[in-house]
Amino acid sequence: KSVPFHLTGCQGYFILPFQTIQTLRMKSRFNSPQEFGLIRVFEETGIRPDIVFSGHVHNYQRFSKRYADGKVIPYIVAGAGGYDELHPVAFTNDERFSTDSALMDGINMESFCDNKHGFLKIAIEKASKGLNLTGEYYTIPHDKNPDSNTEATLADRFTLAIS
Repeated sequence: KSVPFHLTGCQGYFILPFQTIQTLRMKSRFNSPQEFGLIRVFEETGIRPDIVFSGHVHNYQRFSKRYADGKVIPYIVAGAGGYDELHPVAFTNDERFSTDSALMDGINMESFCDNKHGFLKIAIEKASKGLNLTGEYYTIPHDKNPDSNTEATLADRFTLAIS
């Protein structure tokens, strides 16, 4: 689902697919058309969102992709909310993972967490020239019966200026 939004004097464009459109995880069929579908569309049309949020994969990832025109798009995968089995992130030196696709070019992993459950908090504030989007990813202990005193820990924070 794409979500355009408009505030007086501001606009932005987010992509919010249920299925992860690109992810770096071990169980992924990484070269599948489903995962690269929107990436190909972005490449072919030159139309780019400001940011892409997705879930489904059971971990947290924040990476960016630099396109040929120089535009850098952040990708956020936040799917570690409750399913018990977390998915490990794949690394390029792992023989089970392939970077043969040209669509992998320009990808930079910036942060990940694949061993703790967590949640993503998003805040959007109007700035003098556009919007500031701030994301904070919090992890929670993997206790079978957490009590009301369980505290979340800030694991990652990012800010995106949208003009």
